[in-house]
Amino acid sequence: MISIATGIISSFISTISVYIMTRDTSVWTISMTTTLLWISSIVSFVLFIGTGIYCFNDMTREEIARSALIVSAYYLIILLLEQSLLANGYYLTLMSLLFIPVDIYSVLHTILLRTTNINIFIAIIPSILMHFIYTLFGIKENVRY
Repeated sequence: MISIATGIISSFISTISVYIMTRDTSVWTISMTTTLLWISSIVSFVLFIGTGIYCFNDMTREEIARSALIVSAYYLIILLLEQSLLANGYYLTLMSLLFIPVDIYSVLHTILLRTTNINIFIAIIPSILMHFIYTLFGIKENVRY
């Protein structure tokens, strides 16, 4: 649920940013791409840290890891679906909606591709596994009183 909420917030901010940047022009420039990446990176970082502090502080690390496994599996499934569709010459608009829950994690992939010469498929691995960083915000064990 947290991934869906943060994805919606992130997508909304990106959409508003694109609208603001393009309202007086019909041209998309490289500087606009860079600006959008900066905005997305900052929003993703703030949402990731904020949700980690406020949403996962009462969960055990094991519970968070199980949740992260579900989100990582979802990310991998939609990524494989996307690649399968692209390999067959298709791309459904629905794919954009399916990526919303993992939007804040996908920014890492974009940053890696823009700043390194790493293979595109290797660069996606940190984004797929990034959810497990939330375990740092959890409690070590479930304390019962």
